[in-house]
Amino acid sequence: MQTEINIQRIKCHSCKWKFGLILICALPLILMILGVDFSTAKSVSFQNVTESNFIESAHQALHGSFSHTILEWTAVCTAFFVGLLCFAYYNVNRNYSLPIIGIALICSGAMDAFHTLAADRMITATADNRDLIPFTWAICRLFNSVITMIGVGIFIFPIKKKLSPNLTTALIVSVSVLFMVISFVTVTYCANSAVLPKTMFQENAIKRPYDIYPLTPYLVCAFYVFPKYLNRYPSIFSLSLLLSVIPNIATQLYMALGSSQLHDSCFNIAHALKAVSYLVPMIGLSYEIVHNYQNATETENEYRIIKDRFSRAVKGSSVGIWDWNIEEKSLYLSPKIKQLLDYEENDLEWHETVEFYESLIVSADLPYLKVSLDDHLKNSAPFNVEVRLYKISGDMCWFNIRGEAVQNKAGEPIRMAGSIDDITIKKNAELDLDRYASEMEESKSHIELQASKIVKQNEMLEVSQLEAQEASRAKSEFLANMSHEIRTPMTAIIGFTDLLLSQDDADHSDLDKQDALERIKKNGNHLLEVINNILDISKIEAGKMELENLPTSIKHVADTIESLISERILSKGLKFHINVDPEIPQLVNIDPTRLRQILINLLSNACKFTEKGEIGLDIQLDHSVKLPTIHFSVSDTGIGLTEKQSQKLFKEFSQADSSTTRKYGGTGLGLIISQRFAKMMGGEITIQSESGKGCTFSFGLPIQIVDKSSQTDEKKNKSSKTTTDKLEKKILLVEDGPDNQALISFILKKAGATVTLAENGKEGMEKALQEWEAGEPFDVILMDMQMPIMDGYQATKALRDKNYQRTIVALTAHAMESDRIKCLEVGCDEYFSKPVDRAKLIHLLHDLTTQNETSLAIT
Repeated sequence: MQTEINIQRIKCHSCKWKFGLILICALPLILMILGVDFSTAKSVSFQNVTESNFIESAHQALHGSFSHTILEWTAVCTAFFVGLLCFAYYNVNRNYSLPIIGIALICSGAMDAFHTLAADRMITATADNRDLIPFTWAICRLFNSVITMIGVGIFIFPIKKKLSPNLTTALIVSVSVLFMVISFVTVTYCANSAVLPKTMFQENAIKRPYDIYPLTPYLVCAFYVFPKYLNRYPSIFSLSLLLSVIPNIATQLYMALGSSQLHDSCFNIAHALKAVSYLVPMIGLSYEIVHNYQNATETENEYRIIKDRFSRAVKGSSVGIWDWNIEEKSLYLSPKIKQLLDYEENDLEWHETVEFYESLIVSADLPYLKVSLDDHLKNSAPFNVEVRLYKISGDMCWFNIRGEAVQNKAGEPIRMAGSIDDITIKKNAELDLDRYASEMEESKSHIELQASKIVKQNEMLEVSQLEAQEASRAKSEFLANMSHEIRTPMTAIIGFTDLLLSQDDADHSDLDKQDALERIKKNGNHLLEVINNILDISKIEAGKMELENLPTSIKHVADTIESLISERILSKGLKFHINVDPEIPQLVNIDPTRLRQILINLLSNACKFTEKGEIGLDIQLDHSVKLPTIHFSVSDTGIGLTEKQSQKLFKEFSQADSSTTRKYGGTGLGLIISQRFAKMMGGEITIQSESGKGCTFSFGLPIQIVDKSSQTDEKKNKSSKTTTDKLEKKILLVEDGPDNQALISFILKKAGATVTLAENGKEGMEKALQEWEAGEPFDVILMDMQMPIMDGYQATKALRDKNYQRTIVALTAHAMESDRIKCLEVGCDEYFSKPVDRAKLIHLLHDLTTQNETSLAIT
């Protein structure tokens, strides 16, 4: 931790260090510009040398070589010292990148030593010094940069698996041998080559182009390799390695761009900076070693304090404490462990060794303990085992042994400590419980057998209850929808009848009597259809529905159906066709009324759910069965059904989708009745459908061929009349039914009201809020509760949520008490059921608006 703090502190000051090194590298250049000469090359002539001045002349001639040798050997010694420090520090922190970097530095120093010895002709070299010295300098610097980049670069990538000590040693040795082989080959080539490449060009901008080659690896080290190494192995030494690149780069720049001859100013500056490049990591590594030693001393002192506290805590503990030093193979057992095993304080048989501890453990439990211990040391799995130990008396007792290991930086366990506790009483209790459990097992199996029977009975009851609840829910939904389907046409019938009865001759221009009568007739027919369906399903359920098989012309039935249904289908802009197989016999024995009812129901259903495309009725003689059978198929291009909707289509009190019912209307009885009739006549309606792609309803009926025919026709008509009053209020009527819109609007306008229409809850809500915000709110909103897009419940709740405080009256065909409560709960002020009673409606609106005006006046 202290080292990391020091690293952070040094990183904070690294910018100052960088600028300091840059200043050191740039200072000689500045001094050279100011006129300072660092050259040691002397031009000495030996023509007029006498015996008295020979030694002085020789010293002057060798002055440059001496300075070069001193600078080189300074760098060599520093490189060797840093390398040895790396090996020494490796024994402390076991970071195997250190010895490899050390080998790289030692090999670099060795190459610099070769360069120096060759320059001073202390080793045999063939080439002339004018080529040997600059070439060996450049090749040594290239070797230095490359092996430094390789030696550090191999550690910048993460190693997934920790290397074992053997693999670490093998890696260090392999890299060392590789570097030494490269060094030997390079030295041999330079020493034995008679002609070496020319490396100095005084007339060029780049005086020594060979020094550009080592410059490139140094730049790679500066901007990629060393920063990544610092991030992976953060330390003071890693930071100093990165900083050492600065003088190395400066060295190559001085030599490549400035040195034009041996021992000139740039030549000597470059050699001095090379020594600085070795000196920087030496200082960093020395600093790290010193601080780590200080930290280790502080840690040892802290350890002594903790150990003293630990010893005092152990003496008062109720459990035994043990401490195993894995590296030193020593074991500490607290006095409490002696007490737990009944040993005396100074018992000579007691030994604090691993072997003695193992001898106390029952041999049968020892393998289990060792497996758990190995798993903990290797995989850090929890170490918590229950084993038997021998007391001094020879008795076996159960003990719980727990512990946790401490690892060094290399991830190797070095110490482990834990506790030991006598759990004999607990174990005996567990044995007693096991015995009791075995005795209860037989009773349990008997109880489970009885319980399984009870569970099955409960499951059957739950299924029955769910089915009853589902049936009740379906019936409630069916009855609510049935109420709506009956009261909606009744509203138009009674309302228009009331208007017609209340008119005198002078008022005929206000209402088209013919239009009113047609609306009454249309709604009356619809109501009659609903009532007939209810009567039919009631008769079927009661078993009182009987078929009346008569000689019938299928062609005549098809023509009758076309006359009844085609106008409705064609009025929607749909195509319609009926295809009758000419092979069908002229007369068959069948119930024509029920057959016609089935087909009308299916075609009406298709018309209702089809907005564009076509509807068709195909009647074919089925030759694939033994008995003569006619196959009927009604197809459409409507909204279609999903598989789930198709499955519940013919169930009692059930419809495919309640939201679809609100949009298109209908009781759902038509299909149920049609299916019952089809089954009574020997067939069954099936459906083929895909959502959005239409439906095809099909059924086949067995027939008997006869020689006679019959036809039937029926017609009905009906009318009535009523009265109005006056109401001078501003009213919003939210109603999706055109007939009810016309009827209720007429009633309200005749009473003196100003009426605004909205065709759904969303439109009504928007108009109400618009007028309210404009300061001209409606006195009353008549809100139909069953509408598409947004129904009255949702619209009313949305208005109340926006703090709309004007009167809202629910207008619905649902007439049950539960419907009234539901309307009031969402925020309606009053509830008015269809069909509309003109006088009651006007009276209710008078009362509500009067109350509202009174409350607003008080406010």
